[in-house]
Amino acid sequence: MGFGDGSDNVETAQPDTINTGVHDAMWRGHGGWEMALMPVLFGLIGWVVDGWLDTRPFITVLAAVIGLGGSVANQYYQYRYRMDLAARDRADAAADRGDR
Repeated sequence: MGFGDGSDNVETAQPDTINTGVHDAMWRGHGGWEMALMPVLFGLIGWVVDGWLDTRPFITVLAAVIGLGGSVANQYYQYRYRMDLAARDRADAAADRGDR
């Protein structure tokens, strides 16, 4: 027994019967937060390092740009990975139907 069939007991729910739609949507929707927070987080780290080295604002700006570049690259590669998976799924479905 699992969720959706009246069972509210997590201990007896089978993993294959749990609705993973919300979980999947949460992981797909994290890109905006990452794009906004990584430059800020890296900028704050750069600001602290700038304070130690007395080089303001050089490292702050550099770290923020690195954070933005990293989050953009991460989004790009995640997109490419998802598109490759979708293409493979389409090819597998076509092969199962006998299409070429």
